[in-house]
Amino acid sequence: MMSVRTAACRRSTLPTTRSRLIHRKRVCHFSYRFQSIHSKGALLVLFWDILIGMAQNVMVYSASDVQDAYNAFVLTLIVWLTLPFAFLVAGFVGDASISRYNIIYVGSWLSLVCMISLYLVIVFELPLLLAYIVYAVLLATLASVRVNLLPFNIDQLIGSSSDELSAVIHWHNIGPIFALVSSQIIGLKIDNVPRIYYIVVCVSCVAVLLISHSFCKHWLDCTPVNTTNPVKLIAQVLCYARKHKYPENHSAFTYWVEKAPSRLGLGKEIYGGPFSEEAVEGIKTILRLLLLIIICGIPTSFVEEYVLGVGANNYGCDSGLVYEISFTGAYLALIFLYQFFLFPCCHKYIPSMLRRIGLGLLVIVVINVTPGADLGGVFSKQYKLRGENMINIHRIVEDRVIRDIEQEAEEEERRRRRNQKDISSCLHTMSNLESSEFIASY
Repeated sequence: MMSVRTAACRRSTLPTTRSRLIHRKRVCHFSYRFQSIHSKGALLVLFWDILIGMAQNVMVYSASDVQDAYNAFVLTLIVWLTLPFAFLVAGFVGDASISRYNIIYVGSWLSLVCMISLYLVIVFELPLLLAYIVYAVLLATLASVRVNLLPFNIDQLIGSSSDELSAVIHWHNIGPIFALVSSQIIGLKIDNVPRIYYIVVCVSCVAVLLISHSFCKHWLDCTPVNTTNPVKLIAQVLCYARKHKYPENHSAFTYWVEKAPSRLGLGKEIYGGPFSEEAVEGIKTILRLLLLIIICGIPTSFVEEYVLGVGANNYGCDSGLVYEISFTGAYLALIFLYQFFLFPCCHKYIPSMLRRIGLGLLVIVVINVTPGADLGGVFSKQYKLRGENMINIHRIVEDRVIRDIEQEAEEEERRRRRNQKDISSCLHTMSNLESSEFIASY
């Protein structure tokens, strides 16, 4: 009887269970996966990154906004010589000897001191050489802080998901974009912006950074991650791979898992080498990405040469303002579109990072090749027609202005002749009156 009842109960419960499963299958859940940053320390450092990016780009923009040609050339030369050197040296020092947190903290105070010194130099009209030196030191300190902010922010996310790392890297360049937009707006509203305004903006950004540091320092993980010099480690691994063609450990435990390891792989501890597997694999990744970094860096460095060069009218970017507004607008639109729509709604269909980089490089090649082809001519025809129309409008306006000027000159000449005639007639009548009076008195 128990078996019959049990079977009957099972038969009675099977349809309900199946119906529940079918009902659950029919429910469609919309997955919205947002790239959120949960670490308070990472959010704080990202806020610092935005502030320092704004301060640095405002100071660089102030050099290009100088009216004097000689001073503008000297300041631009200081920018191009100081920033790359400061980026390389500060990045190496932050990885090798001094912790990134110390460089950020000390560099922020030095930046604030340099800004106040530059303000005093401008107010009291001290020699230009002193202003150039203080400006160079200020750019070096800001660059040292900014180049260490992104690695320090990644240190706050150790053990986090790749989504948080991607979000931090995507929002990393929002500060310079805000600086470009605000500088352009200020340049449109105010002509010949004084240097004091730029310094006040930079001082405000660095002061907010230091104040937030004093209140929220306990959110940060200031433990140094790197204990070895990365450049020295790369040199040691490469030298070991150059000197050794075969594994050092010839015991029975040394074997090839799938295929023979590379020369760099012989430095691992499993093959008798002195290096850990993580260190060797990290160096392999760096060497693989080095070529990709060079390939991506070349079109980035020549962006103004292509966009603002000979074919600038074809792109509709014949002025620096149009180029910067289009660049900042496109960058912000892509960031917000990816962060709030593409990734949350279509994260299952987004390709890998390398494929996205390859797609971006392909788009760069297509954009720079098509203006010379027929397809590019079709797309750029409207810009050419618009340019020709603008030229015709300028010519018509110039002709009208010249015609008006000539008419005014003719009217002025007629008025002058009329006045001369009036004056001569007055003089003639006066002379006639004087002669008649003289004759009457005689």
